[in-house]
Amino acid sequence: MSADMRLKLGIALVVLGLVMPAGTFLVVATSWPVAVKTMVSGILLFGFEIMLIPAVALMGKDNFDRLRNDAMRHPP
Repeated sequence: MSADMRLKLGIALVVLGLVMPAGTFLVVATSWPVAVKTMVSGILLFGFEIMLIPAVALMGKDNFDRLRNDAMRHPP
């Protein structure tokens, strides 16, 4: 798998992790038991942290360093 493809897949996982907390609104609207809602909502709320680890592992050190250097080059 090429470095560019790994970078794209890693970014896709990060974006998925950023979108996951919005799924808690859908979980609240279900008729599931409270314990199940709590567990699923907790997983969705920590989605960014959960997805960040596999995203960095998939990207590899070279792509992660490339993204980090690009982010450091452009101040907020």
